Amino acid sequence: MTREGWFDGKPFVVTDAMMSQPWSGYRDCRMFRCHICGVFFKPGSVARFIWVNGIKAAQDAGVHCGNVTVCAACDGDDIYTRLAEHEQIGKERYWSLVDPERLPRNPHSTYRGRR
Repeated sequence: MTREGWFDGKPFVVTDAMMSQPWSGYRDCRMFRCHICGVFFKPGSVARFIWVNGIKAAQDAGVHCGNVTVCAACDGDDIYTRLAEHEQIGKERYWSLVDPERLPRNPHSTYRGRR
């Protein structure tokens, strides 16, 4: 797949050649998966690269996760809204893995300082 074909935002079919590429720096394809449901892509899977960084619609929806790849089952017209919901669930459930500056303040805290 050419660079233009990858970044055009259209769905694509995963090929055997893609399975030997480094995804997020890992050649074993551990990161070549849907960023919403987590399914691993394999040859024949339909996927789509979604631009998030610098996209106004994504920012308006509250998405801060960075560019993602999604499977056909998770893709749709409301992708930015679903990414924002997914990101919020992750912050709530896996709060210890999120940058503390991006976490909401504890509503029960009586501390009124800066941090």
